[in-house]
Amino acid sequence: MEKVLSDSLLKLSMIQKGLSTSLKYTWKNTAINTIKAYESIISN
Repeated sequence: MEKVLSDSLLKLSMIQKGLSTSLKYTWKNTAINTIKAYESIISN
């Protein structure tokens, strides 16, 4: 934790990676994946 607070480049890198990762988790993607899971369960 101390390293992140004292290293600006590390902090910025972690922020950018976090924001990039968060883009994968939209409501649309969640709905699509939920429907796929239901369809998989129903077909088995």
